[in-house]
Amino acid sequence: VWPIDLLLSMPGAPLCVTLLVVAGFTHALNIVDGFHGLACGLVIIALSGLSFMAWKVGDTLLQQMCLTSLAAVLGFFVFNWPKGAIFLGDAGAYLSGFWVVELGVLLAMRNPQISPMAPVVAGLLPLIETLFSMYRRNVVRNLPVNQPDALHLHTLIYRRILYNPSLPYSAEQLNAVNAQVAVFFWVPAAIFTGLACFFAESTEAQLVLMLIYLVMYNWL
Repeated sequence: VWPIDLLLSMPGAPLCVTLLVVAGFTHALNIVDGFHGLACGLVIIALSGLSFMAWKVGDTLLQQMCLTSLAAVLGFFVFNWPKGAIFLGDAGAYLSGFWVVELGVLLAMRNPQISPMAPVVAGLLPLIETLFSMYRRNVVRNLPVNQPDALHLHTLIYRRILYNPSLPYSAEQLNAVNAQVAVFFWVPAAIFTGLACFFAESTEAQLVLMLIYLVMYNWL
């Protein structure tokens, strides 16, 4: 992507961009950690995609790292969804986000045949949610970008589609409604991650997928 390539040719820029990408995705995953299974399900999908891409290019070490961390997250997932028996918390979300983005950076750096945009598409939803939240808070609502609100897409799906305030809910029913939110995001994430794996060598295809994802998110 020529504007990014031009930026990265400047002294010191690669380090700054790497810090921004790693810190950005680490925080982005924490932002989508609001409902049972949502964040860790997206981590599982991203790790599965990265693992497949690593297998595709014969990067055994990176594939083993992806599969090992995938096993750890799956062990957590069975307690987190659908009952919400345990939670990631900030530390768990930050660690998971950091691990996924570092594996994505390693995949692109160790395997030049893989498009650097392919790992981005595999973890795109948290990034879009974060950037749109910054835009919504600062531009639309004239608030600081770090001002919390309840207008994330996953919160809106819960409040406007799944939860009916006029109905009486038991604790078990509320838990079930909470758990349904994640499914709305797992499905498109899995589809786009699968497409990212299929077109892993094509930056042009990855940019088209990113554009489609962005349009779909904004429409929703």
